[in-house]
Amino acid sequence: MDNLGFTRFVVSLKDSDPNKVMARIAASLSAVPTSRCISAWTEAGLPPDGIIKTRIAFEKLLAQSIGDTIRVSLTLPNERKHEEVIVGHKIIDDVAAGRFISVPDFGTGLNIISCPSCSRVENEKFVELAQQVKELTTYAEKYKITIAVMGMRVNGPGETDDADLGLWCGQRR
Repeated sequence: MDNLGFTRFVVSLKDSDPNKVMARIAASLSAVPTSRCISAWTEAGLPPDGIIKTRIAFEKLLAQSIGDTIRVSLTLPNERKHEEVIVGHKIIDDVAAGRFISVPDFGTGLNIISCPSCSRVENEKFVELAQQVKELTTYAEKYKITIAVMGMRVNGPGETDDADLGLWCGQRR
């Protein structure tokens, strides 16, 4: 960006794995001047796991004063999307007050990645599908398996790279 003459830009990083978010931020900070804006968010999936994963990454970032903006992305029906903002404010308030949670390790068992609902989804059936996948896979919670449930084709290739199984709930073309 500097070579092209851009001096005001935001570095935005996203991953469903809190540790990868941290690793990408660390790599970016070595390549991008710290005066640049860092925007971090996680693609975390269904509550409560999605909230915990988001919190893990943001607690570490905010405690180091990294991040000018954050974005919480959860798999929720549209009428509950405002809960993402509430979760973000709670995390910020808790970190400011020194309240941290113990950090579970999401890398040892079943990991369900699901698309956050946004204007690009082709229908909201993926929310139901993600909930059904979570219910149907409780028997596999001790196995290191990643299942991705996507509501649009745009995020699929990037967010399902590490998935063992990917499901898409979009329209046929």
